[in-house]
Amino acid sequence: TPALPPSHPARAWVEMVALRRNIDSLPAAQAQAFLSRYAGQPVAEVFREAWLRALLKRRDWAGLRAAWSPSITSSALRCAELQARHGTGAADAQWTRDAQAVWRSSGKSLPGECDPVFEALAASGGLGEALRWERIELAAAEWEPGVMRAAARGLPADQLALANDYAAFVQSPHARALQWPKTARSRLVASHGLARFAKDDPLAAEARLPAIARALDFTEVERGRVLYQAALWTVASYLPDSARLLAAVPASAYDERLHEWRVREALARGDWNAALAALRAMDPALRSRSRWQWFEARMLELTGDREVVQHLRHAP
Repeated sequence: TPALPPSHPARAWVEMVALRRNIDSLPAAQAQAFLSRYAGQPVAEVFREAWLRALLKRRDWAGLRAAWSPSITSSALRCAELQARHGTGAADAQWTRDAQAVWRSSGKSLPGECDPVFEALAASGGLGEALRWERIELAAAEWEPGVMRAAARGLPADQLALANDYAAFVQSPHARALQWPKTARSRLVASHGLARFAKDDPLAAEARLPAIARALDFTEVERGRVLYQAALWTVASYLPDSARLLAAVPASAYDERLHEWRVREALARGDWNAALAALRAMDPALRSRSRWQWFEARMLELTGDREVVQHLRHAP
């Protein structure tokens, strides 16, 4: 294949593919020249990420810092850059703030590249109890008991025991939760644990809810969190308790998805009045969409309200 002319739009991408083929042994000067030549273009940013990963493998911290761009959002590469700063003696107060920001960025498991960063952060005293609890709560909301346990390491013994019991509940609800302290944290963990359980066994989660709600003083938010999942997975599985569970969900816990399922459930039963009521419980912005207006007109027609049907059909 003849070489592409310099002005050809694909030339830069062809160059990048050639560089990436031998990126593990690519000279830094050649990589930097490519980044400079195509600065500001998508091809440079695609190559930059591959180059940064190669530099991480080499543990070339100075090179990694030289190639870094603040526009990068990858958690793995953000942690690689933090490793680079730490490895070149730049673990200052800003480094601590940046590392803490990654720690609290998600309740999901973070890439392995972040482990050395968090170890260094803990060793420097930058990973205190409050930050550990913050990540534990984030992980509970993401239904990630493993992350909860990992974040709890380093807590004092009494707090560690409670954190691990929280994680155990999110993994599989247990009766020990009835003795937990009546705090917002206990309510958050217990409600998310029951919500996770409701995805697999909606009726069992509903049955366990009253005792835990009383013991921990659940608010409508926590009750709604559990009942939402119980209703969602009951109706999505076409189980016979769908209508009852949908009616039990507080209005404040409803979202677009559950509103739509409530309409579908009533339609599946041929209960036109219930379907109409479910439509009218929707947020006005959702209800005004053309397909729901059509369904509303159809439900009104089936329930005999032809005058309103004519109005809806001729509405602008």
